[in-house]
Amino acid sequence: MSRPQTFGVRHWSTLRQQDLFTTVTRDIAEYIGGELEDAEDIRRAMIAMEFPDLVEPLRPGLNASSYDAEVWKQDFREYRAHLQLRKTNRLKAYSVVLGQCSSALRDRMKADEGWERIDASLDLIGLLSLVRQSLYSRATTS
Repeated sequence: MSRPQTFGVRHWSTLRQQDLFTTVTRDIAEYIGGELEDAEDIRRAMIAMEFPDLVEPLRPGLNASSYDAEVWKQDFREYRAHLQLRKTNRLKAYSVVLGQCSSALRDRMKADEGWERIDASLDLIGLLSLVRQSLYSRATTS
């Protein structure tokens, strides 16, 4: 992944209105979607604020043909690879999002009771939610 960019005047440290959260998140999501391998689900999750479920392929029954068993094995390998790639991309995306936060914003987030859980688990959607909450509370107290 190339060196992350800052997102110009829309960088979170320069936000004046909470409304821009959506625009900045979309910019970061598009950047991540273009920089990481097969990161379309990360891009969509950042915009929707939730990850779509990955559906594990159903194991064939006892009377399945050897062909069906082989198809399932391949589908299961692809499923596991997709899970691993999602995890890797999610962790990279977490770092990019956190890197876009100003020191003041990070301080507000760290004061939140959910910060330790979010940071310990590298919860991308939790981080985005906390950014939004922190920006909104800043906008209402300014």
